[in-house]
Amino acid sequence: MTGINELAPTGKLRAGMNLGNNLFTRQSESGELLGVSVDLMQELAKRLGVSLEMVIYEQPGQVADDATKGVWDIAILAIEKTRAKTISFSPGMTEIEAGYVVHQNSTLKNTEEVDVKGMKIAAPAKAGYELYLRSALKNASIVQTKNFADSIQIFNDHQVDVIAGLKPNLIESMHKLMLGQLKNIRSKA
Repeated sequence: MTGINELAPTGKLRAGMNLGNNLFTRQSESGELLGVSVDLMQELAKRLGVSLEMVIYEQPGQVADDATKGVWDIAILAIEKTRAKTISFSPGMTEIEAGYVVHQNSTLKNTEEVDVKGMKIAAPAKAGYELYLRSALKNASIVQTKNFADSIQIFNDHQVDVIAGLKPNLIESMHKLMLGQLKNIRSKA
């Protein structure tokens, strides 16, 4: 069994909080952190009998980049093979589907058609689905963006053919996407 010294070596639980995945963590207008990951971290700290310190990151790649720096003790991140080189993952706690949106005039009918030479896909750098696509795609190119909002911008500016994202975020953002159609990415991550 994992002990307090392993989970909270400084005597407090330092939780890496990823604001880039608003399905788990979001910030209120007053700056308060809310969401499933906040609730889980609070409960874990309570059960360990230690205080909780939340280390806030804008994007998941930033959390992963700090994995070996001793800045945080625990975080919720997509399980991904390149991250597993420096992060010890527990069994998955949930599965989140990712997808593509293509322009309305696109001739693409399924996800297999996306992986062709010359196809450009927008995705935030080091997001779990961007890392998955980087290893899965053989021909299409990924245009890394700073965040999902930047992916939307370059999609709307027709700098890319496709935008990739977490399906709930894509659906929620359809009103921001000019003439987009949702397509699913099916993966076993």
